[in-house]
Parts: sequence; structure tokens; C-alpha cells
Amino acid sequence: MAELGAPASYMTLHKGAPVLSRQGVQVGTLHVVIADDDGFDALVVDIHDRLRVALADEIEAIHEGGVVLAIDTGACALLPEAASAA
Repeated sequence: MAELGAPASYMTLHKGAPVLSRQGVQVGTLHVVIADDDGFDALVVDIHDRLRVALADEIEAIHEGGVVLAIDTGACALLPEAASAA
């Protein structure tokens, strides 16, 4: 995906970065990266004004300019909703 730039680390991602399905369709934007000392766990993605969670194994590629999910466009809207912070 040339428009997203070179492959990159999850640590370089920023809020608002585009999130694409495996077909290359933008389905949302990055809200936050979930990571700890052991590494990257998940992304919280804003899809149609709902925060949804994509686990690390559902991420196909991370680039300088965005993320490609390993799931198709229709499945993106079915990702689980993020739990609200209490």
C-alpha cells in the first residue's frame, strides 16, 4: 500500500491515522494503541463513530501512515466495541 508509506512499528502510529480493511478500503481511524512492556496487544479504531477493538492478530500491516487490518470491509463493522473507561 504505497499511500501508507513504508512498514513501521506500532510505536509510530498516531491518533487519527487511517485504518483500512484488507481490500484497501478505509473503514475508520486510529483512536489509540493498546500496548504494554510485552508489546502490542490491540488497536482501538473509530469506525462509524463507534470505538471498536482490533486485536494484534487481526492486524495485517502497520505503515508510517496507517494500518491495514487482516479482515474484510464488512467484518470491520463487526469488531467488538471497546469497553468504556469507568
